[in-house]
Amino acid sequence: MTTPEQFAITAAKRYLQNVVFVDDEIYSRDTGKPSAAIAVELPQFKAPIRRAQTTESITARLKDAGGNVQPLDMSPSKNTSVGEAAPFLKENEDAAPTTSHEENAGVVFHPRQLVDSFAQQGIVCALYEPQKGFSTDVNSLLFKLCERADVVILDWELFGGGGNNILPLIENLANQSQNAYPHHSRLCVIYTGTPDLSRVNARIYDHLKAKNIDCDQDPSPTTLNSGSMKVVVLGKPTSGRSESQKEFEVLEASLPERIIREFAAMHTGVLPAYALSGLAAIRGNTKRILDKFHKDLDGAFLVHRAATLRQEEAFEQLPELLAEEILSVLTEVQPNSEVIGAVAKGVADKLPFSKAPWQKDGTTSAQIIESVKSFLTEGISALSGKQKALDHKTISEIHSAIGCDQSKADHRLASLFNLRTHYAGTAAPSLSFGSIVRERLQEEGHYRYSVCLMPLCDSIRLSNKDGAKTLFPFWTLSQNASGGGGKRGVVVRVPGDKYEELYMFGKARDNLWVEQFLPSENHIVEAAKENDLWVFNADGKKLEWIAQLKPAHAQRIANDVGMSLSRVAVIEAEWLRRKADAKGDER
Repeated sequence: MTTPEQFAITAAKRYLQNVVFVDDEIYSRDTGKPSAAIAVELPQFKAPIRRAQTTESITARLKDAGGNVQPLDMSPSKNTSVGEAAPFLKENEDAAPTTSHEENAGVVFHPRQLVDSFAQQGIVCALYEPQKGFSTDVNSLLFKLCERADVVILDWELFGGGGNNILPLIENLANQSQNAYPHHSRLCVIYTGTPDLSRVNARIYDHLKAKNIDCDQDPSPTTLNSGSMKVVVLGKPTSGRSESQKEFEVLEASLPERIIREFAAMHTGVLPAYALSGLAAIRGNTKRILDKFHKDLDGAFLVHRAATLRQEEAFEQLPELLAEEILSVLTEVQPNSEVIGAVAKGVADKLPFSKAPWQKDGTTSAQIIESVKSFLTEGISALSGKQKALDHKTISEIHSAIGCDQSKADHRLASLFNLRTHYAGTAAPSLSFGSIVRERLQEEGHYRYSVCLMPLCDSIRLSNKDGAKTLFPFWTLSQNASGGGGKRGVVVRVPGDKYEELYMFGKARDNLWVEQFLPSENHIVEAAKENDLWVFNADGKKLEWIAQLKPAHAQRIANDVGMSLSRVAVIEAEWLRRKADAKGDER
C-alpha cells in the first residue's frame, strides 16, 4: 500500500461517523428483537438452501421420515469466531431446494457483532429493517435515514425482490447526490449473496441510465460513480462465485475495514485526502468552535449590531468569523514535513507521464522524467541547466507532460487559489468589491472582462428611493498577457466548461470605467437568472456575473490601481531616469 493510500485511509477513518445497514432479517418475526446468531452443520448440496431466520423456522425443517423433530444445538460453535463462516444447517438431501442464489448466504452473524465491528473503528452503525412493501421515495422513512448517512449498506435481495426493491432507492439517492445535495459525499454498498456481482453492478448502471441519471463505470467491475455517490457491490461469502470475483467477497466482520478502504479510494490523492482530513478535523472540533460562539456573547453582539445597523448588517460578518475559527483548527492539524514529503513522492511516482517535458543531448527521456519526479518532491534544486530557472515555458512543458493541458488541472488549481466558490443553491450573486463580470461585444464570441472596484462597505445599504441608481467603478482585464509590466493574473471558469486567463495592467485612462445600477429591495445590486446565467442589468447593457475574487486577490488589484492613480509627475534629467529604471548592471 502506498503512502498516499495510507494518508487517505487515515483521513477516512477520522471522517466517517455513521453507517446505515438495511436488511430484512435483522429482527425476529416473533419477538421483534434482534435475531440470534445460529451455528449449525450443513452438508454439500447441488442447490442452495434458504438461510434460517429464527429457531422455529429451523426446527420446522428438521423432521425425520416419521415426522419427529430432531434435536438441534442452537449454541454458537466453539470453533467459529466472530465474522467467520459459521457451519450450516443439517438437512435431508431430498428437501425441496429453493431457486434463489441470494438465499445461499453461508454466514451467520449477530446484529450486535456487526455494530461492535463498526464501533471498533469509531463508527456508529444503525440497523434498519423496513416493513414489507416499503416505500423509497424522498419522503419515505428509509430515504430520510439514508440521505444523511456517510455510508449506506443495502441488502440486494430485500424481501426476495431480486434488486427490484432496492433500485428505486439507489435511483433517488443518486438523483439527490447530483441535484439536492451535490456536495454530500456518500458511499453506497450493495451487500449480496448473488454469485455474479458484476451483473448486479450492470443492472444498477442500466437502471440509472434509463432514468437519465449520469453515472460512470469504474475500472472495477463492481463499482460505478454517480455524482458525489459511489456505488460498490460486495459479496457475502458463498459458493458458486467465480475466482475473478472472490476479491470482492467480504465477511460481515470485515465490512468496516473494507468500507473504510472503499471510501478512502474516493479521495486518494494529495488534495482530496487533505480536504477529507481537514473536514474530519472540523467534525472533531465542533465543540471547540461552538464554544467560541457562546450565548454569553449574544448581548454584546446585539449592541455591536445595533451600533452598525445603519452601515451594514452584522450577521453578514459572522461567516468570516466562523471561517477564521475553522482555519485555526485546520492549521493545528497540518501533517508534518515527513508525511508531506512521503505523500508527495508517492503521488509523483504514479503520475502518468505521456512524454519527457524536454529533450537534452545525451539524456534519455526516462532520465529526464526521473529528474522531474525529483523536482516534484524536492523542489528546484533537483533540476539542472536552463530548466533550473523554472520560467513559464518550463512549467508549461511539465504541465503538458503530465496531462494538465488535457484535464485543465493547471487552470482549475489557479482558480481555486484566487476565486471564491459559488455553490449551487445559494443566494444570487451581488455586485461588490472583487466581482468579475463580462460584457458581450459586437464581435461574435468576444467579451470584455472587468473587475468591480467598489469598496465592500459602499456596496451595501444602497438607496433605491425614487428609482435612484448607484455608480460602480470597474477595471478592464486583458485576456492577453503580453504588454505592460507588473501584471496580476487570475483564472476564471466561464460557461461551456472553459477557463479564461485574465490579467490586470495598464493605465486608468484605458481601463477604468463606471456603470450605474438600480439596487434591489435588499439594498444591494443583485444578479438575476437568465438562461442559466447570472446577469446584472445596467442602463442599456447586461453584465454577466462570472466569479468572485477572494478578498486578498481583489485587494492586490485595488492596491495596484491606487498606485497607478497616485503616480507623481516630476521633471528630471532623462539620463538619470533611464538609469534608475534600467534592469541589471547597465552602465
